[in-house]
Amino acid sequence: MDVPVFILLIHLTQTQIKALVTGTVEDEVRCPLGEFPCGNISQCLPQNLQCDGRTDCPNGADELLCGDNIGMADFVGKTIQNKSVAGDSSSGCFLPTFPAGCGCIHTDVTCVKVNLTEVPLLSSNVTWLSLKSNRIRVLPDFVFSEYSALEKLFLQNNSLQFISKHAFSGLFSLKKLFLSENLINSLSPGVFKDLNQLEWLMLDHNNLSSLSHEAFLGLHSLMFLSMVHTSLQQLPHPSFCQHMPALDWLDLGGNQIQILNYSILKTCSKLEVLVLEDNRIREVPENTFQSLWKLADLNLSSNRIKKLPKNTFRSLSKTLVKL
Repeated sequence: MDVPVFILLIHLTQTQIKALVTGTVEDEVRCPLGEFPCGNISQCLPQNLQCDGRTDCPNGADELLCGDNIGMADFVGKTIQNKSVAGDSSSGCFLPTFPAGCGCIHTDVTCVKVNLTEVPLLSSNVTWLSLKSNRIRVLPDFVFSEYSALEKLFLQNNSLQFISKHAFSGLFSLKKLFLSENLINSLSPGVFKDLNQLEWLMLDHNNLSSLSHEAFLGLHSLMFLSMVHTSLQQLPHPSFCQHMPALDWLDLGGNQIQILNYSILKTCSKLEVLVLEDNRIREVPENTFQSLWKLADLNLSSNRIKKLPKNTFRSLSKTLVKL
């Protein structure tokens, strides 16, 4: 999928996407940028609540069509794939080696809630691997080095405490990495350096109180970064997006960030969505958002801001849709 198309899709609601893919318009709620609809119910919720493992919509629509993925881009991917392979009912496994007790379809392997304590041995042609809800605590160096074809890796809810600096070495094709709901308290500088194709990184619900900007070294294709409720006290200096020039969507809700200024955000020029709700921000200097020339959705709610300079949002006058 082309990058501009990907960026467009992550900002569309489920209704708009269905209309885009199928050519039909359904009588459902249309939500503003950064939110999604609860099915047919006239209610919109923040995007970060979708597919987070918790039911937030009264009808549970926020946890439907999720599988092991998150967000609208995956819905589109599945829809387009279903249209292109209609009638293909084959479900054989194309991997000579995969763990007993795990599921395998084509080159996709699912090992969810099977009490794994370490990453299992797999054939090198695996492209999709879910190890959710196991008991993996450590990712040693080069543990995924044989899986250069892997595109999606799910490690949520594993009580992960330690990730070695070279744990993700060799994952040159990886596009989505999910590390939410673990016990990660630090990320080594360069831990993601081989992930040049990574587009989505989910770190929600870890205890990353401090973080070096060098931890994101190599992520020059990253478009979506979610660090909700990670106890983050400050954004890495000197510039948060230095190693993530393509970053389009940044969600830092529910942290303890106090300081926000131009120098921190100056290299985040591609951002379209910036979520900073429920932090401890007290002031926003006048030129804070000066470099964010594409920003359309800015959430500063539930902070400790008492006053704003007169021209705080002046640089966003041509792009900002939702504040």
